[in-house]
Amino acid sequence: MGRHARSDLLSDGSLSIESWQRDHIDSVVGWIHPDAEWKQWDGPYFPAPSASARDSMATKLAEDPWQRDPSTGLPKRLAICVDGQAIGSVSWHWEDPTSGWVRIGIVIYDPAYWSRGLGTSALRLWVGWLAEQDAVHRIDLVTWSGNERMVRAARSLGMAEEGRLRDARIVRGERHDSVIMGVVTASRIE
Repeated sequence: MGRHARSDLLSDGSLSIESWQRDHIDSVVGWIHPDAEWKQWDGPYFPAPSASARDSMATKLAEDPWQRDPSTGLPKRLAICVDGQAIGSVSWHWEDPTSGWVRIGIVIYDPAYWSRGLGTSALRLWVGWLAEQDAVHRIDLVTWSGNERMVRAARSLGMAEEGRLRDARIVRGERHDSVIMGVVTASRIE
């Protein structure tokens, strides 16, 4: 995992995670709409993003490109970029700040960048960076059993399946399990 000259960047070759710039926001907000293909995989059981949600996201990112957590000062949502072009985002939120438990998210909006290992690389950078933070002790993510790419990516990092809620999600008329993958930061992230 490399760090660019700017301290807000994590990188792995042409892939980087960085603070939001105006051109990043402009390239990503076009993917935030109700019929977006990424939404079929990223929480498809939640309501599709509306135009007002897209506009709100763009405004918040423009006002505060770091989306910092007030208790730690750590950035909570950053852009995933390939050769400087934003293609997605990573995020985290507290499940329990007293125990250092965070839940993460990742999405690559543009299907042209799917199935190329970029999501796994971005997840590796993000989890690795979070694992270095003093306030963070455990990291997890929640997905659904039909999102096999996300489950594989999490496993490839050494995240363990910590929970499975059978038939908890309905996606396109079929029942799927909710899957929780996690790691304790004292564990080795590969």
